Amino acid sequence: MKLLRIEPLEPLVLSRNPIVGPEFLTGFHRVLGAPLPTTIAGLLGNMLGVTITGVSRVLEALERLVSQLESRGCKSPIVKGPLFQFKELETREPYVYLGELYTPIGRVKVEKEAPHVGRLPYVDATDCRECVKLLVDERVGIKLLRGYGSDDKVVHLGHMFSYSTPLYETLDGKRVTPVILYSVSCNVKVEGVYRVGGEGRLAKVTIEDMPRELEEAFEKLVSPLEAERIEDNRVYIALTPIPVATTNNQLQVDTNTPGLEFVKSIVGVTPVKTKPTTAAELVRAVKRKVERLNLGYSEAVGARRPQILSLPVGTIVKARKPAKPPAKTIETLWRIGYATLLPALL
Repeated sequence: MKLLRIEPLEPLVLSRNPIVGPEFLTGFHRVLGAPLPTTIAGLLGNMLGVTITGVSRVLEALERLVSQLESRGCKSPIVKGPLFQFKELETREPYVYLGELYTPIGRVKVEKEAPHVGRLPYVDATDCRECVKLLVDERVGIKLLRGYGSDDKVVHLGHMFSYSTPLYETLDGKRVTPVILYSVSCNVKVEGVYRVGGEGRLAKVTIEDMPRELEEAFEKLVSPLEAERIEDNRVYIALTPIPVATTNNQLQVDTNTPGLEFVKSIVGVTPVKTKPTTAAELVRAVKRKVERLNLGYSEAVGARRPQILSLPVGTIVKARKPAKPPAKTIETLWRIGYATLLPALL
């Protein structure tokens, strides 16, 4: 197990939906709190020199990328995470992002007497100065037409666009810089500056030996592909989206739902406790959500990948031993880090 460390050199563009063009400048560009696993898979491919040619289907290109990574010594599941650290904060305890706050992993607690739920994970953000919230900086950009003479650095007509970048701030108002961390099963060491996310944004990226202070936290993380580590009736929290495939927008949790082979029941998104709260109030704060998951852009094909449904980051599930192997596309997504699970009882 190696550590993939991403230190942004500038605010990253992490898009939940496509960046909008000039006719939609008043539209809303949604920002992710962490890079999608497809982004991390593409970054690994770039770092390990993977090239994909001769494919026309975007999901085929993703499958070929995963296959090429494994041919270079990476083992499945290739990626698990993310965890976070923040440069300006003294604590070196890793943080998790559960859809609302970045919180030290020790702040994820369990209410053992939640009515009708039983053991309910929640984030204890009461008096949590070290907790970090996600802010959004909205920007308008233009593409420049470059050349010689009179056409040097003028606006390329029709190429104005709106986009947003994430900013990070503690609950007491201090701006901080994230370091994004993953465990990878690739036995290599690489260091350099690479593009991460959209708009050509750069980060210092290394694959290095796993530090001892992070090893214990990463060893807790579980992929659905590690069926031997999935415990029946154990409560887990999703650190990345859990992709599902249905024929309509009605999500049914049963053995025939691709992507939920390891899920016995869905509890809902992890609640955040910001003031003294009873167990009953915590239960009322839990909501089940289904979102459209944008699988990003495939540079190999030059097209956007399709959207599918997913359970969002921070979703609490009660697990079961997978009764059957997942569908091929779901398995590919699991191999690159989708459905990374954190056991709720730490």
